[in-house]
Amino acid sequence: MGCLTQTERISAFESAKYSTSEKGTGVLRLWRNRGGLPYKSMERMANALRISPDFFVHHLVEDDHIREAAKKAAKLTDGIVRINDIDDLSKKILGSNKSDQPRDFHKDPSDQREETEVKSVIVSCALKDRPWAEWISWTLRAGGYNSEVQVLPLENETTVEDGAEDGLNADLLIGLVSGHAFEKHCHLAWEKFQSRSFRSGQSRLLLIEISSLEGSSLPPPLRRAASVDLRELDPQTAVGVILLGVRQTLGHRSAPPQPSGLNGIPPDFPGTDQKLHNLKLSRNRNFVGRSWELESLRKRLESGSPTALTQAAHGLGGVGKTQLANEYAYRWRDSYQVVWWVRSEDEATMTTDLTALAKALNLPFSTSQQAVESLKQWLLGRDRWLLVFDNVESPGSIRNYLVSGGQGHTIITSRYSAWRGVADSLNVTTFDRQDSIAYLLKRSGRESNEGADALAAALGDLPLALAQAAAYMEESGLDFVAYLELFQSHQGHLLKASPPVNEGSYSHTVATTWDISFKRLAETSPAAPELISLLAYFAPDAIPKEIISVAPESLSGSLRNASEEGFPLQEAWRAMHRLSLVEAGPNTVTIHRLVQEVIFQGHSHEQQLQYANTALELAVAAIAYEENNKDTWNKSLPFLPHAIAAANQSLRAECQADKAINLLDNVASIHWKLGQNTEAEDVYRQAMIQGEKHLPDGSSILGTVYNNLGTLLRGEDRSEEALPILEKALDVGLKVLGPDNPTVAIRHGNLGLALRRLGRLEEAEKNFRRALEIDKSHYGENDDAVARDLSNLSRSLSEQGEEKFGEACDCLRRALEIGEACYPEHHYRLAIRHNNLAMLLRKGGLLDEAEHHMRCAIEIDEKYFDPEHQDVASDLMNLALILIDKDDLAGAEQQLSRALQIFHAKLGASHKSTEECREKLVEVRVMRGNERG
Repeated sequence: MGCLTQTERISAFESAKYSTSEKGTGVLRLWRNRGGLPYKSMERMANALRISPDFFVHHLVEDDHIREAAKKAAKLTDGIVRINDIDDLSKKILGSNKSDQPRDFHKDPSDQREETEVKSVIVSCALKDRPWAEWISWTLRAGGYNSEVQVLPLENETTVEDGAEDGLNADLLIGLVSGHAFEKHCHLAWEKFQSRSFRSGQSRLLLIEISSLEGSSLPPPLRRAASVDLRELDPQTAVGVILLGVRQTLGHRSAPPQPSGLNGIPPDFPGTDQKLHNLKLSRNRNFVGRSWELESLRKRLESGSPTALTQAAHGLGGVGKTQLANEYAYRWRDSYQVVWWVRSEDEATMTTDLTALAKALNLPFSTSQQAVESLKQWLLGRDRWLLVFDNVESPGSIRNYLVSGGQGHTIITSRYSAWRGVADSLNVTTFDRQDSIAYLLKRSGRESNEGADALAAALGDLPLALAQAAAYMEESGLDFVAYLELFQSHQGHLLKASPPVNEGSYSHTVATTWDISFKRLAETSPAAPELISLLAYFAPDAIPKEIISVAPESLSGSLRNASEEGFPLQEAWRAMHRLSLVEAGPNTVTIHRLVQEVIFQGHSHEQQLQYANTALELAVAAIAYEENNKDTWNKSLPFLPHAIAAANQSLRAECQADKAINLLDNVASIHWKLGQNTEAEDVYRQAMIQGEKHLPDGSSILGTVYNNLGTLLRGEDRSEEALPILEKALDVGLKVLGPDNPTVAIRHGNLGLALRRLGRLEEAEKNFRRALEIDKSHYGENDDAVARDLSNLSRSLSEQGEEKFGEACDCLRRALEIGEACYPEHHYRLAIRHNNLAMLLRKGGLLDEAEHHMRCAIEIDEKYFDPEHQDVASDLMNLALILIDKDDLAGAEQQLSRALQIFHAKLGASHKSTEECREKLVEVRVMRGNERG
């Protein structure tokens, strides 16, 4: 069977509902008697209009009305009913009775009086069906009836009686049939009403089905009631069916009173077909993660709080704000009647998209401004709508387009961060690492995640960068490892590669997505472009704002002026944060690593030199390293990662390589002093690699780096690794400084220590004696450098046999004596000498003296460092060895237990020192167990 358009169907209803003819049955009878249309055809026509055949025929009108209504319905019979047959039949039936106005047959005065009275209708429903009831009640009032809504929370017999009694006070009771209504037992009130209305002969019942009964069925008493079905109907058709059903049930034979001309905004049609959306982006099939953000948006918007009905998702360009809003719109669009995407880059596009919505809603307007105002008024009276304003420049640009006081939902996406007073803010950040990996796997189609973690880290977990990388891999066939290698050597080129396809909102590459933000930054604050350019040469996370001011003489241009005046610099920080180019806290800012890279790539070589030099000078001023001043280590700590970055950027720009390598060496030394050996080794190795690349052979700075790295490795009992590095350090020193320089003495000593650890004792002794000779000549007999040489020499002597034991002890006692005269009471070098002397005395069996010196070492290290420092743990372990020799197993177990806790916390469970301590503790506990046994 065919179908009418909405316009054709409603036209047929309008023709039928004002019918006054009682010749309908005669029409049907005449059609049959004269060989006209069969009843089956009439039934098809009526069914197409969702009413009974008899009712359809009864309401056919004379003259033009009968022909037009029948013709409309005939279109649904697929040609079985011919239009010409209807025209011929109407002439035969009506004959001379044809007139310009519909005529009323067989009416008496009482009928006429009854039909001019305004009828009252009660629409009865369950609470959840109230939107339907409100809409139907409005439709009836607009059609000339008095109508009210009755909500039936029926819980007992009394409420059933009340519901039925209220219905008897009206001319018609409409019951809205749905699964909700039957769950709440509304049908009990309708049954009671129907039995009473039949007895009184006054009131009538009409059932309107609005949703499926979900397995239930109407009880027998209600099956006799008139009914209509609104399911899956569009609004216009539903209006016609309702009015026709009401007229049938009331027995009207003339038109109802004139429509009331109600003012205001009608309720929304609750049916499913009245949904408007213009989602401009297809749903991203590669969307992953963002569960917290989506749920947060939903909970805030659904909270009902007026301040939460407008949500501003803000963040860095490329972080996925538009994708988040798009996913939200798709995920929850069935909850809304209107979902409208508004391009908000400027007022022109906003006005265009909002005018399109006003037009789709058939709102009256003659200008675009009237369209926006009319739309805002329409939205103000409704609550099931969602507007997404995408890529809004600032609160000022959208304020006049927001619906103030409305109950619908608004989502704003913007790089602008300050939305307080206009919208509830949601800061959209980069992916967490697991979501980054999941996205790379899904988008690239790869099954193996090897290299995905490292690639995500290199891209800073930025969704746009991940999408761009995955698209490139898809096109090139590269895996994660291969792409990462390519990215590390060709960042600038890959960041400018084509934007990812099939990703909806991504129309820019990483290299271009922040162009507009940089432009607006320059318009906002003169100093801000220079400031953000300088930040590109530091580490991305937690950059101390203080670093800009540590050496103002290093700054230039508007940034120097801003730093000197103070307030303009604060305005520059604020401008960058407002545009989401940085995340700003009270004392630090964070900038995405790819924003930094894009800025660096956008600089000319001259600009790179300028900013690299400035960043390096600031970092050098911030790292106030003094070898024997612990306060300078802690003060420098927040600046360490930025000093490393500034040094590397300087080397990248081939600017002041010697100063950059020296800065790296100082940073590594601070890490080492603070017991952060892993970090220290990493930075020392960076300095060594970059120094060998950028500094000339024989550079004194590179010799210092060799010496420090080798000494660190030797101190971790990695003397085999340390030896060739320490030999390089000595070679550089001999070439650059000469054989009698005290720095060369230090390197002889460090090389000797590595040789001693490797068992090459005679070579070690030779280096120690040479160092002692140089230092005595340069400093005299009582300098601490001499004490250091004596300490080193004693070790090699003590390990060469008993014949040299006495000389070894004399060396250490003399070294301690010199140190106590040179250093403060609790200096760490004194702890070292106490420790060394204690262990030598233990070796010779002088245990009481050994214990005394070891406890002195522990006391000094606890006060100089802190009680949880790894050097304290080493002291404790040595003390435990002495106590074991003295048969004090309980004391040894106590010291070992504490040492193990420190080693585990500082070095990890698998470190060699941790394992050795654990094994010794187990050994002591076994010994104590045997002792108790």
